[in-house]
Amino acid sequence: MTDPDSPERPDGPDGEPADGELEDGDVDDDYEARAGLPATGVSLERSTELVSFIAQSLVDDPDAVSVRAVPGDRATILELTVAQEDLGKVIGKDGRTARAIRTLLSATCTKLGGRVMLEILE
Repeated sequence: MTDPDSPERPDGPDGEPADGELEDGDVDDDYEARAGLPATGVSLERSTELVSFIAQSLVDDPDAVSVRAVPGDRATILELTVAQEDLGKVIGKDGRTARAIRTLLSATCTKLGGRVMLEILE
């Protein structure tokens, strides 16, 4: 049994630190997500794919859909561009469709870590 005041943690059955503890020199891959830093890597890629998929499903000209990630200070901004005649389909009546896309994006980014905002460009 280890002393509760001891700085050392008990090792798991495989000799690795128990409960996901990091040893000296290990990299904490989830640090950015837990720190609320802008989404990067896989989460940003998934967010971009999500917005692109939803927009392509809504419009008449799916080839004109493009999503570009622009890193910001506190969040990454996804810029969605669609054909001019499809702009109303992505925004929706009173902006309800755009709000729904933003809600899905927010939920996805919260789960994956990071903060992403959606801008629909004309």
